[in-house]
Amino acid sequence: MVDKKRPSTQQLRDDLKLSFQGSGLKTGEAEQGQSEDQLMIFKRFVEDAQDGFGYLDREGRILYANPATYRMLDEPYNADLSVKTIYDYYPDEIKKQLRAIILPTILREGKWSGDLFLKTAAGKLIPTSNHLFILKNEDGRPFCLGNVISDLTERTRTEEELKKHRDHLEDLVSERTLEIKKANSELQKEISERKRTEVLLKKSEQELKNKACNLEEANTALKVLLKQREEDRIELEEKVLSNVKKLIEPYMEKIKHLSPRGRQRIYLDIIEANLQEIISPFGRRLSALDINLSATEIQVANLIRNSRTNKEISELMHISVRTVEFHRKNIRKKLGLTNTSANLASYLSSLP
Repeated sequence: MVDKKRPSTQQLRDDLKLSFQGSGLKTGEAEQGQSEDQLMIFKRFVEDAQDGFGYLDREGRILYANPATYRMLDEPYNADLSVKTIYDYYPDEIKKQLRAIILPTILREGKWSGDLFLKTAAGKLIPTSNHLFILKNEDGRPFCLGNVISDLTERTRTEEELKKHRDHLEDLVSERTLEIKKANSELQKEISERKRTEVLLKKSEQELKNKACNLEEANTALKVLLKQREEDRIELEEKVLSNVKKLIEPYMEKIKHLSPRGRQRIYLDIIEANLQEIISPFGRRLSALDINLSATEIQVANLIRNSRTNKEISELMHISVRTVEFHRKNIRKKLGLTNTSANLASYLSSLP
């Protein structure tokens, strides 16, 4: 188990004193006590710092490192780092950069700052911010290199998270932009389609107006024609009725007197009844029933309406009574009177 016990304040003071003695820096006896106190305070400040602090000789050997540096390098605190150099804690590519660029820059300008990857004792690479500078004594002569190291792992992780969120946001923005472009394109198409539809609707409305106007004119003309046709129909009915009364009925009366009885009188009554059917609304109604009634059924229905018995109908039409009954049954069925108590003769007489 590695002993991680930290050195005492006196040990730290002695280390720092020896370092300054090795550099040639001297202090007077009167100032020695005060300087030692100041050095102790500075050493404690450096020791408790969160960032790494150390100083190196010209060859890069580690003369001193604070506890934060030990933690950063993943080294036990009682490890002797003076046997190592700064190059032991950087990858090969950075070692070349230190020798070729960074150290010459420090010797020339007195300092250098930048970000480097640090390699821990376990071989783990961690991002760090480095500030290297020359420490001088009171005579202005350089005696070592100071190095302040900040661990950028958290900052790097945060930056990576921010970059990840930023990339995700950019992807969302790009995706949303594409959606908006697509929506705008579809909207433009819809607007164009609506405009085209509006033009077609206006054209259709105008065509409908023209057709409505033409239809109104046609309706007006049709009304005139229908009115004229109705007047012509009424005039024709009046003429037919007048001609029957004037030209046919007088002769019918004379024939009745000449044939007061017998079959001729029956035929005459039928002829007179049929004439009445022709000139009456029933005649027109009965003709409208041609779709449902056959010609023979219409003849039978006409005789039934005139109160003729089955035997009379049989004699007049030269058919059997059973055939007349068969026709009566079909007539009732076609007129919807089956299984009812309605009288067929009364129903036929009630037709308008």
